[in-house]
Amino acid sequence: MSLASTEAHRVIVDFLALKGLIEKNEAEYLSERVRGIFEVFKSGFLSEGAFKLNPLSRKEIEFLKEFLSKNIDEITIEEAERAYEIGRRLFVKDLDERGFLLAMAATYIRGYLVSREVRKRKEAREQRQFT
Repeated sequence: MSLASTEAHRVIVDFLALKGLIEKNEAEYLSERVRGIFEVFKSGFLSEGAFKLNPLSRKEIEFLKEFLSKNIDEITIEEAERAYEIGRRLFVKDLDERGFLLAMAATYIRGYLVSREVRKRKEAREQRQFT
């Protein structure tokens, strides 16, 4: 069920992105929201009453720290895909709801990047028509 929910959300965001409807401020909002949530992973433990080992590797934590602190326009689609996969695994395999939030933020960031390209192509086509 958790895999289905992340994939369903991703399909909807991909559809909106292909129409050029995802804005930068939406992706930035989600990135900032998730950045705060993932600060706890730097300590190596999760805290909700009891400690349990962090399911993320040091490399993944460093990647996410960098990914979530980057300017949205400097992120690549490949980086957004990697963050999505980490989030999806964290949600589906480790049953951590923060993984869902990470997957959705990465999906929106990717969606914004795709929307930006769609808008650029549309503008270029329109300019060619008027010249």
